[in-house]
Amino acid sequence: MDKPKICFLTTVFPMEAEVVEQYFESLSKQSYTDFDLVIVNDGLVDLDSYVAKYTDLNVVVMDAEGRTPVENRRLLIDFAYSNGYQIAIFGDSDDYFSASRVESSLKVLAQGCDILVNELHMFSAQSSTVTAVLEPHFERHQVINFEDLLDRNCMGLSNTAVNLSRVQLDSYFENALNLIALDWYLFSRALLDGARVQFTDEAITFYRQYGANTANLIQVDKHSIERALNVKLQHYTKMKEYSDAYVARDKAVQESINNDVISSEYINKQIDKIILPPLWWEIPIIEDV
Repeated sequence: MDKPKICFLTTVFPMEAEVVEQYFESLSKQSYTDFDLVIVNDGLVDLDSYVAKYTDLNVVVMDAEGRTPVENRRLLIDFAYSNGYQIAIFGDSDDYFSASRVESSLKVLAQGCDILVNELHMFSAQSSTVTAVLEPHFERHQVINFEDLLDRNCMGLSNTAVNLSRVQLDSYFENALNLIALDWYLFSRALLDGARVQFTDEAITFYRQYGANTANLIQVDKHSIERALNVKLQHYTKMKEYSDAYVARDKAVQESINNDVISSEYINKQIDKIILPPLWWEIPIIEDV
């Protein structure tokens, strides 16, 4: 059987040299090396120097040309489909990856899984602590269902791999270019369409945390909960076009925003009832709003 054509998709942007170096170094050390690194360059002026340094990586670079972050993601995904890649592995350029990231992704996908979700180890420059994010929530090799993504997200564009021959991610972008949580939307649509999703802890994304992250998993306070509510409202409003499961959730979030229910007591109540660290957008818990 012929080997699948594999791409590793990412967007790069201006960031510290040490961060970019960690990203490229981790890909250079992958145990499976037969893949193309496809990059949309959104303003990293010295990208060419990293490409020249890591000659063992087969790098394809496209320019962002003023596109939004969501449009950059669409450009990558469209490129993967139009160039005949069977497997797409996603990774953010401010993260880095275990040496088994590509190989483990291929192994699980080859067993019949459509989308693989790998473990996240969360870290920040301000702390030496590394925290496993998904292991407290999911068992090894657990199948992830549509219900697992109703009120939270565990599937990002830095810890997933997709069999493109069985999942048409490119078909979900219509009217989705203004979404904040694009990953949540794409993978929720895929699950609704019957995609088989599995979790593994055999591959790890080292997930860098800082205040600029769209979904910060370290700080839980009134601001982060307000942001989660607004992201959930946008997500539910869009997803209720495809499933009635989102109608009541959309209404509940809208009412909580209108009523300004976020108090210190409310925050503490949510923290006491969830497994920490929370997954993306997990706070607040909808049935308590």
